Amino acid sequence: MRYTKTFSHVTAVALLLIALFSGSAPAFAQPASAKQTLTVAPFKTGTQYAGGGLGIGGLSGFGGYGMIGGQWEIGVGERIGAGYIGVGALGGIYFAGPITVVGIGGQGNYHFDMNDPRIDLFAGLNLLVGFDSGATRLYGGINAGGRYLISQQLAVFGRLGFGYTSLMIGLDINI
Repeated sequence: MRYTKTFSHVTAVALLLIALFSGSAPAFAQPASAKQTLTVAPFKTGTQYAGGGLGIGGLSGFGGYGMIGGQWEIGVGERIGAGYIGVGALGGIYFAGPITVVGIGGQGNYHFDMNDPRIDLFAGLNLLVGFDSGATRLYGGINAGGRYLISQQLAVFGRLGFGYTSLMIGLDINI
């Protein structure tokens, strides 16, 4: 019974991630002969990123050996102070020896305007529901991170925090 529940949760997260990324492949298509100047806009209202990565630790001290996660975020509202608010979804599969936990939740981040539009620094809060074979728990956390856009649609990111993950690196696409 334990493996059936875990499998169904893992399947749900996998389907969520597939749905998140379906239709985004054309964003990478560029003519081979085209040399483009990088003219990206900073994070603002309507900006959307989706991506995934690998991390260690997380789920408010769950620890573990590692995690595979994904996230989506969109800029909302008018400029507040020195930046914009982003909200979105995130999830991950956390591995700790014989225990596998699936976490699904939401995030809210404040994105600081930077002089370089390729750099997106943010700090925020997250709230996840974690499912394992024996329990369902609520996890809250904080994080700080950044993206560096290496093309119009592709960025590398890093995230430090407590809650979703302790340390995570990965790739995001600008959708």
